[in-house]
Amino acid sequence: MEKLILLWKRFKNIFISTRVKSRIAKYTASNFEKNARIKVLNYLESNKEFANSNPEVFNFLKSYNIHIFPYDFIFKYNPLNIKVFHEDGLPYVYFDSKKLFFRKGMSNYQVMNAMNNLLIEQDQSSAHCYFNFIPSDSKKKCIVDIGAAEGIFALKLIDQVDECILVETEQSWLTALEHTFRPYADKVTICNKFVSDVNDDHHISMDNLIQDKRVDIVKIDVDGNEYKLFQGFEGELKRKSVGQILLCVYHDVDDYETYTSLLHSYGYNLSKNESKMIFYYGENWRAPYLTYGVINAKLRT
Repeated sequence: MEKLILLWKRFKNIFISTRVKSRIAKYTASNFEKNARIKVLNYLESNKEFANSNPEVFNFLKSYNIHIFPYDFIFKYNPLNIKVFHEDGLPYVYFDSKKLFFRKGMSNYQVMNAMNNLLIEQDQSSAHCYFNFIPSDSKKKCIVDIGAAEGIFALKLIDQVDECILVETEQSWLTALEHTFRPYADKVTICNKFVSDVNDDHHISMDNLIQDKRVDIVKIDVDGNEYKLFQGFEGELKRKSVGQILLCVYHDVDDYETYTSLLHSYGYNLSKNESKMIFYYGENWRAPYLTYGVINAKLRT
């Protein structure tokens, strides 16, 4: 039996479609995932009005294992379609005909799954998609990416911008970012600090980072550390130096209300992707369990 399980884990991606695998995973998932799925389903079943306003999520969870993006569009993607290459000891894939590098030590399988997840995350139907709010041909003077990780957001826009500032705290991503943006070194700056409300050897405030620039877009994905970021952003927000903010609001179920109110008070008009996320491994995950993904805040003119 143990050998059969090992063979199943090795070959399931080859012989079974993503949709079927997700149906099977409903029964083979970890107890954590099973419990999370049951928790959300029970909530939806006991809150009919909320369920009726999220029918695609409800139907998805009745048929499939829990997923951060609980919609059928995820089945368009398969990690087996991702080709992985290597250069200078780092794995990379092609994205928009550009090399996107990943962390040293990641296996081909890990890179394939990571890239597949990024493609799902940035699908037009995803709650997490940034590019629904950015015209594909719009030129930008300056963009700032807070929480850059592998850098897919900035790489997508790099040909449209004159200056790009990447902020990433994880040391393990820095070499990958340096390789990805090596062809654009003349306009890219990488900052390895936490964006916060203080300035020291390990922290930098948004006010200091921007330093009186006129910034077209700031993208923010800081894993729940938004409060201190905005504490150190007051000066530039009051100066109205940032034209557009794309802020992730899925780390806590209250984030959407908290930060739409805050950004509106600084003179921004707000919009969002209408689909939802289930960020079920977040430490603050609680009812109603579904969240919006990204706030699009555009400065009122």
